[in-house]
Amino acid sequence: MLFRSISIRDNGRGLDLAKLSSCSQSFGFGLSGLTERVRILKGTVVIDSKPDAGTSLSVEVPFETS
Repeated sequence: MLFRSISIRDNGRGLDLAKLSSCSQSFGFGLSGLTERVRILKGTVVIDSKPDAGTSLSVEVPFETS
């Protein structure tokens, strides 16, 4: 099985992931929608972020060839 992946990084404000995970509404519709779609596709999402240190987001989904 092959995988498709995408990685995005920025050097912006970053996120406090501990605060976001304790209050799911703070997660916003963008990231929660993304993670839900990736889950449906049986993929993985990795978010690495720290306040004032930017954010890195990686998505990997399986891709079947015919």
